[in-house]
Amino acid sequence: MPRPSQRQRKGSASRPQARGARAQSSGVRERKKQKNPLRWDWWLLILVAVAHILFFFKFCWGYVRKSRYGLICAAVVLLAAISASVVVGVNLARRPNALEVFLDNQSVGIIRTTRQTEITPEHLKYMAQVILENRHDMSVSILSEVTATPLRFSDSEILVIPDTIVSALVNGLRYHVLAAVITVDGTEMAVLTDADAAQSILDTIKQRYLQEDLNIVRQEFIEDVRIIERYVYSRELTTASDALAILTTPLRQADTYTVQPGDVSGVIAMRFGMSLSTLVQLNPGLNPDVLQPNQVLVITRPIPVVSVRTFERVVFYEVIPMQTQTTSTNHIPAGHTRVLQQGRDGQRRVTADIIRIDGMEFEREIIGIETIVEPIVQRIEVGS
Repeated sequence: MPRPSQRQRKGSASRPQARGARAQSSGVRERKKQKNPLRWDWWLLILVAVAHILFFFKFCWGYVRKSRYGLICAAVVLLAAISASVVVGVNLARRPNALEVFLDNQSVGIIRTTRQTEITPEHLKYMAQVILENRHDMSVSILSEVTATPLRFSDSEILVIPDTIVSALVNGLRYHVLAAVITVDGTEMAVLTDADAAQSILDTIKQRYLQEDLNIVRQEFIEDVRIIERYVYSRELTTASDALAILTTPLRQADTYTVQPGDVSGVIAMRFGMSLSTLVQLNPGLNPDVLQPNQVLVITRPIPVVSVRTFERVVFYEVIPMQTQTTSTNHIPAGHTRVLQQGRDGQRRVTADIIRIDGMEFEREIIGIETIVEPIVQRIEVGS
């Protein structure tokens, strides 16, 4: 980590009150650290100095007293001890003891760090993510960048507690939530909190066309309706009621209608789900009381966003008509008939699916035919 220049150190030392004022204006709760007693690193510095002095007096004092170079030796040893102590003290004084936390390159506060409680930007970001996930009850993806710069501050600097930093991150982070998107033919229509909520909306739409007395064997959407999970901004989420309204409110498609003899403006508007005022608005200059045959009107047709196709399995019986075979004979008078074999109609059981679209019968699909009673051919002779 590059060491701050002398100008930067002076600037940071001259602005502790400015840092506190900026944090207070942003609503961040702060506290001023009280001056602490000597820490272990300062005790280590004192111990090193004392050890040098004791070493000198124990091993070198006798030599100093007997040698003419003793004073020079003593001066060198003491100077070395003082230099070592100064180096250790400077290193301890310059060691970073705080982190300035940045959110998207904007400072949110300064927190003290120690060897026992090491705090990293990743840890702060994770804590904020957990709070957001609990708030939304959804998986969250953080978009903002959280960084930190190690710095050295005196005890008189104003420091923010970690919980306050996390609260500031929660309020300022840009993030996405994992949501379920309902698409119709590739177009996104509604964004729900999860796949279960989206599926519940689709099941509610299908439920409208279910009846207890009908044997519905299958239901499906005509359109390509899918549920896709992706990360979105929380403001994009749709409530269940709004999503249901979006999917069940028909769209309007412009079209034309040719007036037939006997047509009435109000009936035409009602046929296409319009009001009379809307019909007049779409056709400037139209006199709703006077319509001419073959007059072309602009209308709008309702187009459902989704259409439900249902398959109702039914079983019914049909009569198999008997066949009649007629032969000519001269054994009976001309024009007379004689029944040689009495015929009889047969019966068959038909299994079919009645296909309905939005509750209206569209077609019938035959699934199987089983003959219950075979028909008997009726044979008749006709006199010639």
